[in-house]
Amino acid sequence: MIWIINNYALLIFGTIAGVMGVSFYLRNNSSAGSIRRYILFYGLFSALWCLSYAILGVMQDLSLCPYIRIIGLISINCFLMNEVFLATEMAGIGKRVSIILRVSAAIASVIDHVLFANKKIDIFVCEDGYTRWYANSQMQLGRYVHNVYEVLMFLLLFTLALIWLKKTRLKRSRKFMAFLFMANFSLLFFTIPDSIFPNFGLPGVATSGIGGAVCTIVMWYGAIIANSFNVSVGNITHRLFDFIEAGVLVFDTDRHIAIMNAYAENHLSGEKRDKLNDLFNISDADISHMFEKGANEIYSTRLWDKKG
Repeated sequence: MIWIINNYALLIFGTIAGVMGVSFYLRNNSSAGSIRRYILFYGLFSALWCLSYAILGVMQDLSLCPYIRIIGLISINCFLMNEVFLATEMAGIGKRVSIILRVSAAIASVIDHVLFANKKIDIFVCEDGYTRWYANSQMQLGRYVHNVYEVLMFLLLFTLALIWLKKTRLKRSRKFMAFLFMANFSLLFFTIPDSIFPNFGLPGVATSGIGGAVCTIVMWYGAIIANSFNVSVGNITHRLFDFIEAGVLVFDTDRHIAIMNAYAENHLSGEKRDKLNDLFNISDADISHMFEKGANEIYSTRLWDKKG
C-alpha cells in the first residue's frame, strides 16, 4: 500500500509544484526580479523529479528503469543548483565569491552525476506490481559520493542562508528566510528514505521527489506572502508620484529601473533607461555601494546626469 500512496503523492505534488512555478513566472512578468526565474525552475525541476520517479515505480520493463532514473537524477542536481544560485545571489557575498561557489557546486554536481548515474548502481525488481530498487553492494562508492554531495550542498545552502539572515534588516526578507529554512528542512526530511534506506539493504522509497515539490510549494508561498522581491506597478500610486515635483526612480532587485515618474521622464533623456548609469555619470562600483548601503539605511548622494 505504501508504494501506491507514494506514487500518487509524487504525481499530485509534482503537478502542483510545476503549475505553481509556471503560474508565478507568468503572473509576475513585469515584476518580481530574478526570483521569478528561480520559482519557475523550482517548479519545473521538482515536477520532472516527481514524474520520473512516479513512472519508475510503475515501470514493468526493468531494462528501461536506469534511464528513467537518470532523468530523475538530472532533475535533482539541477534543483539543488537552482537553490545555490538563489542563495549566492541573495546572500550578498560579493560577485567573485559567488562565482567561485557556483562553479564549485556545478563541478560537484557533475562528479555526483557521473558516479551516481551508473546504470549498475541500483538493482531494480518488480514486486507486487510495483518496481523497487536495492543498492548494489558492488557499487557503493557512487552512493557514498552522492550522500556526501547532498550533505555538502545542504550545508552550503544553510550557511548562505545564515549569512543572508545576518546581513538583512528588512522584516519581509527575514520572513522569507523563515520560509526558506522550512522548505529545505522539509526537503532534507523527505530525502532520508530513498537516500539512507538502500545503505542498510532496504528498498528505496522515492520520497525525495515529494520533498522537492514541498520545498517548491513553500518557496512559492513565501515569495508571495513575504513579497520580498516584488516591485509591482499595482503596489505604488502613480498619481501621487506624478504630482511630486521631484524625480522618482524605483528599482527592482536586479537594479533595473522598474518605475519612473513624470518629473523624471521630463528631465532625463536617453534612448536606454534600464540602469542607473544609463542616465547618470556613475560607475558600477558606486552603484553597488549605493544599493548595499541603501538596503539597510537611508542613504543620500548627489549624481550628475549625462548632460552635466
